[in-house]
Amino acid sequence: LDAAAATDVRWREGRDMLAAAMRGDWERVVRDTWWPDAEMLVPEIGVRGGRDFAVRGMTKDLDDGVRQRLRNVVASRDLLIWETDLISPPDDPEHCPPGALWLYQLDEGRVRRMTLFHPTRPGQRHSSAG
Repeated sequence: LDAAAATDVRWREGRDMLAAAMRGDWERVVRDTWWPDAEMLVPEIGVRGGRDFAVRGMTKDLDDGVRQRLRNVVASRDLLIWETDLISPPDDPEHCPPGALWLYQLDEGRVRRMTLFHPTRPGQRHSSAG
């Protein structure tokens, strides 16, 4: 697949995967698309974990009323980037940053590592963990 075709395929997959996540089915998505020993990193808070960490994080966001919408997808053979809008619950509009960037490192089409970034709001300063 060339990059444009890969991106088209990954757009459809991304929309389907996030729709499943918003229905509470993220655990199945992760189980079906991540390697069993895959890792997730959140560098801004210095946290890393495995598939269970990714599932717990999404479950907590959903329980808190946070929703996500796919904004952009960039794909190549071994890398996949999702840009998502984070939609805070109406009763807590500052609950989360306005968006996230998901950097997936792929191995044979499955997720080997996912690094999650949260761009700061305008005027907000980056804070370093550790």
